Amino acid sequence: MIEVRNLNFSYGRKKILKNINLRVDSGEFAGIIGPNGSGKTTLLKNICRVLKPDQGVVLIDDRAYYKPKELAQKLATVSENGPINFDFTVSEVVLMGRTPFLRRFQREGKEDIEIAKKSMAATDTLQFIERPITQLSAGERQRVFIAQCLAQMPKIILLDEPTNYLDINHKIKIFEIFSSLNKAKGVTILAILHDLNLAARYCDKLILMSEGGIFASGRTEDVLTVENIQKVYGVDVIIKRNETTGRLIVLY
Repeated sequence: MIEVRNLNFSYGRKKILKNINLRVDSGEFAGIIGPNGSGKTTLLKNICRVLKPDQGVVLIDDRAYYKPKELAQKLATVSENGPINFDFTVSEVVLMGRTPFLRRFQREGKEDIEIAKKSMAATDTLQFIERPITQLSAGERQRVFIAQCLAQMPKIILLDEPTNYLDINHKIKIFEIFSSLNKAKGVTILAILHDLNLAARYCDKLILMSEGGIFASGRTEDVLTVENIQKVYGVDVIIKRNETTGRLIVLY
């Protein structure tokens, strides 16, 4: 469970987040949507302790404080690809997901290696197992970092545009993996998404942000409306229901 209470955050004198209150219950698949600059990534960084709020508190399973290793055993994050400045192999990168479960100086065991291989197989990266990560494309690297997240076997996954560099085939495949983890194993997922159709297809709950605050929050069907999209994004859309999936689709 993730709960944010009265959270405010500023970069210097510029206020980024304003009185944020939200709750994501255990086992929910929730999405954060909103225009660029609305505070989505800053909110996620406050939730995962990369940033510290000016005011307010973030609770993970009703606790405000965790030691870093303890939190890493419970929560994993996947963000957009950044610059890669190291020559680790794909195998080494994915095995880093097992680090929170190892004692100091302990090497990965047979079970850790098997978990890493299964994670690579699930993300179609096993073929790169001995390749340096610097030799992969941006999309291939992103799948490796998603494999690292899966190897961590977290109870909570925070996603910041994790499929930006992926083709449509791998986007769907990756989100099917996250959806399966959510439904079969009760993994709580909170994802920042610019693609409203991905959000509509996979999220049961949406948090629509605008100008550092929460404009609307609730069931996907209640938040993803023509009126809300027009007010927050300033564009007119058509929203229908996909006859195959039964989920909403947004037409621009």
